Amino acid sequence: MAGIFVGAKISRESSKLIQQYVKSLNLPADAKPMPVGEYHATIIYSHTPLPIEYPLDKSPAIANAYDIRYIGAALALIIESPWLRWRIRLAKLCGYRSDYPGFIPHISLVMDPPPGLPVAWYLRPAFQILLQGEYQEEAKD
Repeated sequence: MAGIFVGAKISRESSKLIQQYVKSLNLPADAKPMPVGEYHATIIYSHTPLPIEYPLDKSPAIANAYDIRYIGAALALIIESPWLRWRIRLAKLCGYRSDYPGFIPHISLVMDPPPGLPVAWYLRPAFQILLQGEYQEEAKD
């Protein structure tokens, strides 16, 4: 059985806002920002199938971007959303056990960023992001 990935879609307007924020960071040329159409907020990422079916929610919601930091192999925008917290909690009630303990809700901005980025000096984000419901895929390696 395949694992599961569930993400929250980011609106086109919010994706453009995130892209503007990434440009404002003046990242080095070897940093490869995520393509605008690939921004998402992960809710579930597990190589283990859920024992109970997770019901997708297509409702829009708001998330607040408030920090930027490294999360695993990504430079990420840290977000807060009551809806997102609820969806993660519901996933756990469906049997979800994260492949990444200590998971923090975020939107990946740059995968495998070059070492030594001055993240502590970056302007902290302070904007809202429109989440446009969930989508589900098979978890990738």
